[in-house]
Amino acid sequence: MNLSNLLRFVLGLSLGMVLLLTGTISVARYLIEQFTVPPPKPLFAEELPSPPPDPTPDPTPVPTAALVPSPLPNPSPSPSPKPSPSASPSPSPSPSRPPGQAAKVSWPEGLRIRDTPNVSAASVGGVEYNQDVVILETSADGNWQRIWSNGTEGWVKTGNLSTGN
Repeated sequence: MNLSNLLRFVLGLSLGMVLLLTGTISVARYLIEQFTVPPPKPLFAEELPSPPPDPTPDPTPVPTAALVPSPLPNPSPSPSPKPSPSASPSPSPSPSRPPGQAAKVSWPEGLRIRDTPNVSAASVGGVEYNQDVVILETSADGNWQRIWSNGTEGWVKTGNLSTGN
């Protein structure tokens, strides 16, 4: 009887180890599959296709009386006002490139353009990575550069622009 109890203990222990090992392997495989599958590509508003216009006509019928013009007395034709030459809108001048050294933004996150050469200065715009800019001047301490980009002028930290040199 003592041998029978020992055999039961060894068999139970072996079966428990097999079940524990099988469960561990199953959970590990599940987690590996979940973490190795790439997530779906996010769709941004700019990437979504625009919906086609609805070609269905308006279901409300138009009464035939609305199609016939009503006889109205025609007042004497008045001359149409002619626009004066000075009132015509003049095209806004496109920003022209000022003289200076051409450069590109080399900081991968892009740069914030500030109104004065100071970290706490207000931001007046920004430039993206690899965007063309013009270096107008460098500050006296050499830590800031005044740039121009697409009509925006301001200061960026030195070292974030690459010149053609």
